[in-house]
Amino acid sequence: MNSNERDSLNNLFVNIRFYIDWLYSDFLRKVLEYKQVSIITLYDLLQEQEYIIELESLRRYFNSNQRSSRFPPKDFVRAFCCCLELTCEQEEILLVLWVRMKVIRKFERKFKAGKLKIYKIPSRKAIFLDFEIEGGLCTVVIKSIIKSIGATMLITYEPTVFDRLHKFSDAKHSLANHKDVLGELGAVICKYGLQQKLGLTLLHKHFDLSPHERLIESVGDDKVYINPVAKVNEREIIPYLWKLSSGINGENCTQNLSWFPLEFQYKSVAQSDDINAVESLAANSNFLKEIAIKLQDFGVENVFGLSILHREAIAIAEGEILVETTDHEKRCFTLAAVNSSEVCKQELTETLWYFTTEENLGIASQCNSHCIQHCFGH
Repeated sequence: MNSNERDSLNNLFVNIRFYIDWLYSDFLRKVLEYKQVSIITLYDLLQEQEYIIELESLRRYFNSNQRSSRFPPKDFVRAFCCCLELTCEQEEILLVLWVRMKVIRKFERKFKAGKLKIYKIPSRKAIFLDFEIEGGLCTVVIKSIIKSIGATMLITYEPTVFDRLHKFSDAKHSLANHKDVLGELGAVICKYGLQQKLGLTLLHKHFDLSPHERLIESVGDDKVYINPVAKVNEREIIPYLWKLSSGINGENCTQNLSWFPLEFQYKSVAQSDDINAVESLAANSNFLKEIAIKLQDFGVENVFGLSILHREAIAIAEGEILVETTDHEKRCFTLAAVNSSEVCKQELTETLWYFTTEENLGIASQCNSHCIQHCFGH
């Protein structure tokens, strides 16, 4: 190695050392400096883009103090790039950096808290984690990396995914804040021609389950009942409702996402169309990947899930709506057709949507099911 090569190599490591301790906020602030844009000006540009944020919160995205800085959401990074008129390549670099720094940041926090474990993901390759401590920092070495992005649909139930569901009151509040994204999510469903058998559901729970219980649907007297069933034979049931999740610790790192089932019906009573729909959906990796990315981009992976449209057993006459009520003491959901005039609309919350693509209408969402606010057993 000649002197010029040695100097170039030394300069490379000087640059690496310079950037190695940077926070994501440091990179964003440096881009602002190069663009000669102040935070106040950026704030005004964001308002023009209809990205709503408090000025003080915006300042924290650019704070170099690790205790005071705040890691921004992905939609902010996209808005930031748009306001500064960055190129597509520059935006992509910032987004890749965002993903990597977010993963490392979460690993470090969990490691320091003693909550990080070595684990395996169902039906996926194992991830093995080794750690070295240097200067009080955690260095994460991933020996086996899952290369696919959140595109796997599982039939394996994971109790922690259900445990982390929002209670109904919180889910109702989240719906009010995010209902405007339903159309764009529905457009992905329609893009793949799945609107006849697939809809979106409001993720929520009314009561807790033990790890060995599953929510199983049954039909009788023109009603649908959903009860916890203990120690069910997994081979006898088929899911119809899923949530996007890591299934391990709730941290939705992009390379570690799957669709986990939450509610089931017995295969023996399931319609053949429903079974075919589940099988087709599980095989449609492109759709599962695209809808997963869309949910994450909007930050609504804990608000909306996927559901097979399969409630044909309930006859709904004109003027009737499908309403879900809950008996907390018996831990039972009941879905039945109810005359809409007999129900107080203020007590209803939409919980299931299907989509149409009629000519001159575009993508239209329609509510297929409601959850009544006043539930039995309160």
